Amino acid sequence: MAEPAKKTLPGGAFLVTDAAPADTYTPEDLSEDDRAIKDAADDFAKREIAPRAEAMDSHDDALLRSLMLQAGSLGFLGIDIAEAHGGLGLDLIASALVFEAMGAAGNGSFAVTLGAHTGIGTWPILYFGTDAQRAAYLPGIASGEKIAAYALTEAGSGSDALGARTTAVLSEDGSHWIVNGGKVFITNAAIADVFTVFVKIGGQNACLIVKKGTPGFSIGKEERKLGIKGSSTCSLAFDDARVPAGDLLGAIGKGHKIVLNTLNLGRFKLGCAAVGGLKASVSAAVEYAAGRKQFGRPILDFDAIRQKIADMTVKAWVGESMAYRAAGLLAERLEGVPPGEEAAKAIEEHTVECSLVKVALSEMLWDSVNHGVQVLGGYGYIEEGYPAARALRDARINLIFEGTNEINRMLAVDALTKQAMKGRVDLFGSFAALPPGPSSGTSFRDALASAKHAAVHALGEAVQRWMQALKDEQQVLLALADLLIAVYGMDSALLRLEKLEAAGAATPLHRDVVAAHFEETRRLVRDRAETVLCAVHADPAARAAALARSAALQGGVREDLVGARKRIGEAAAARGGYPF
Repeated sequence: MAEPAKKTLPGGAFLVTDAAPADTYTPEDLSEDDRAIKDAADDFAKREIAPRAEAMDSHDDALLRSLMLQAGSLGFLGIDIAEAHGGLGLDLIASALVFEAMGAAGNGSFAVTLGAHTGIGTWPILYFGTDAQRAAYLPGIASGEKIAAYALTEAGSGSDALGARTTAVLSEDGSHWIVNGGKVFITNAAIADVFTVFVKIGGQNACLIVKKGTPGFSIGKEERKLGIKGSSTCSLAFDDARVPAGDLLGAIGKGHKIVLNTLNLGRFKLGCAAVGGLKASVSAAVEYAAGRKQFGRPILDFDAIRQKIADMTVKAWVGESMAYRAAGLLAERLEGVPPGEEAAKAIEEHTVECSLVKVALSEMLWDSVNHGVQVLGGYGYIEEGYPAARALRDARINLIFEGTNEINRMLAVDALTKQAMKGRVDLFGSFAALPPGPSSGTSFRDALASAKHAAVHALGEAVQRWMQALKDEQQVLLALADLLIAVYGMDSALLRLEKLEAAGAATPLHRDVVAAHFEETRRLVRDRAETVLCAVHADPAARAAALARSAALQGGVREDLVGARKRIGEAAAARGGYPF
């Protein structure tokens, strides 16, 4: 008997629709081939990348290119490039595994280099290039012989990505685009051979493929950065640069589709790399704490240290659940979809999830590496011999990369409300049908339902109050986005637990992780919902009524957060690192 088809929900539907565990991708669903890729990527990262973290901080471009060639020879640069163009022709789940492995290596410089190359550097050509462009560029990108970069940001247009002013004008004979302007903060710039460059043509958005050595195109000096010191970051200058007419990528007027959907995938990629960093941060903290003695005992025995390790473990497991759920959604949407407009629509469908994964995982990783420095104490602040300081400074950029977390929070809410306006997510029906009070049950699912109701209530009240002007209420949008992150994280963690339970593979530790996450998140949901409702209602009586309504929606059993953390910390100590 054939298995029933999976039900793929629209992007953002997690807020108002209960997904089935069987329809949700989790890390336990990896195929044997996926696990082989994961093992190979982990081995390469541990053997070749991790030991060179310190050496790479000195901007050794030869070393960087050598490692990229090695990665290419092993197939890691062509995971989702078609076999016909020198790649492996696999899906975004396989890509996620490679990104995770690089994120775990403790060498943020190489992780960023590879991520920019295989992600935002490759995907514009892969998904939006012509057959001739893919044939010309992708084989070299897959092998590592050609390093790819993505050039969007300008000095006057950071978060306002589409406000870029670099221009391109067709030459009189129609053979070349004449490009003028500049870009800043371009990852891989000094070592790149192929650049995807966002330009304006006749005031319309467009993208060009620009090769290194193009007349009139120059690359600036390396920027001195807080972290990811070994990755290349330079400015680009175009002074009547002559780009062949055939290197227009996609159509004039459609450049924003390439930009926005490339960034969507880049956000997803960043989240997957953060998963590796989260797991590694747990193991590094446990290893140090087990060997460091104070008052005659390893500090790993102390409850305060174990609390930090437990928090890090919860973030790693929940973050992994969120990232791989998004990987499954994107992989399923893109399966069998031809490049171009259809691919753009498939990627755009999950704008909400990509933005939430980027924000949540980058902040989870930042919190965890901060805990890691604290566990190491003074040694956490020392660069030589200890990884914690590098992990901290390398992780900070993730809150800025691929659109700042503030921009992504606002983007997620905007994308969800647009899905509602299109009728793809029944936000307004769910708002109108909110129950009179919380479920009387005490299960995790009841707690999740309460969080969803509180989020729908806050979002519905905000939309009703401001309508289209909600986009200008940025503090409210930030709080609403935190509610979306809370629900997506709780939902993803619970679906994974339920799937494990159905397979008979769940353990008490899994339940403790979900319990700890739910209890902490419940508190955040209440705070953010109240923040929104207080902003919505100026009248004290109306405000009090709205707050009472919100409180009535939020029920469910309270969890013993201290007890759960004790057991999670104990498990990590017994395992000697990340306990899953």
